[in-house]
Amino acid sequence: MFQYDDCTVLVTCCNLAGGLYRITFKEQSYTIDRILYEDCRGIAQYNDNYILASSTNGILLLNNNLYETKRNQPEADLDFHGVAVHDGKAYIVETSRNTIGIYSLPDLIRIGEINISPEETNTKHINDICIINKSIYLTMFCKHGEWREATTFSGVLMEYSLIDDKPPKTHFSWLKQPHSVVVDNGRILYCNSAGFEVKENANVIFCGLGYTRGLATKNDLLYIGQSQSRHFEVLLEKRTNISLDCGIHVFNYKQKLSRFIPLPSEEVYGILVIK
Repeated sequence: MFQYDDCTVLVTCCNLAGGLYRITFKEQSYTIDRILYEDCRGIAQYNDNYILASSTNGILLLNNNLYETKRNQPEADLDFHGVAVHDGKAYIVETSRNTIGIYSLPDLIRIGEINISPEETNTKHINDICIINKSIYLTMFCKHGEWREATTFSGVLMEYSLIDDKPPKTHFSWLKQPHSVVVDNGRILYCNSAGFEVKENANVIFCGLGYTRGLATKNDLLYIGQSQSRHFEVLLEKRTNISLDCGIHVFNYKQKLSRFIPLPSEEVYGILVIK
């Protein structure tokens, strides 16, 4: 029998009909509240606050009640994506520049950057990050060249050290537009998005019916985002089992059971379990 955990989950949705949702699970039921109506990308917890990246409204600091208390709207379009908090600072992917910007907290002032690639334009499509033990795990659409000219199978998941200048380590290659890396008890979990999959290390542990993006864990459950399918590789693979539903799968990876919760948006970006 499938059972939800009592908890609260934040879900960000991007692009058209974007927003921030709060899903509260209690006593094997759930309620959904829409908090924001705007393009929302990465989200991370900072003490009792939350750092939210938006492509339209910059970086937002939300309090424990999810009210905005501060905003940093850069003049340049940095195309913010994933967010991680480490050592009192926010690390935010600036996809348009192949960089990870470093921002002081709680004032949201940019104090540095990590250059992933020397180009000043979006050539690698870096998107999501996770910081564990002074290492940044990140996903991007290609390692060499220009991602728009690369094949669908050019994605990589890499690890960069925050304490030395060692060359980055490539953990997994030949991925299909990967996103949403999570490192949990030695496992590297991530969405192999254009393959409609979630992987644990090199193994597929979940197959969906749409573009997978957004991933979080709690106990035996995975929370997996699904977006409306709109990508050309679906046609190339001649897939017929395709979903146009946006929402999240709650997946018990030990029981191999899941439930789907639809959301009135088009594309899930990030998921954060907060309680």
